[in-house]
Amino acid sequence: MFSKPKSEDTFQESLSLTYVLWVFLGLLGAHRAYLGHWSWFVIYFFTLGGVGVLWLVDLFRIGDMVKLKNLESKVRKVRKADFAQ
Repeated sequence: MFSKPKSEDTFQESLSLTYVLWVFLGLLGAHRAYLGHWSWFVIYFFTLGGVGVLWLVDLFRIGDMVKLKNLESKVRKVRKADFAQ
């Protein structure tokens, strides 16, 4: 759905882009797909964001979800560098 740069080492999810996706396509789960939460994306898609309830809850959770995703990316990068040595 959304293409990421080929080098995942330099990619970080954008908080502002996540909010834009949440506003315009959030009821379909686009913000969840962008963050790689594919099972949640399917749930949002078929329930229209949990009839809007889950969509509204994500307003308060997006900041933490993006921080966690970026932290996980950094940890993977460090682990990858450790194994390469």
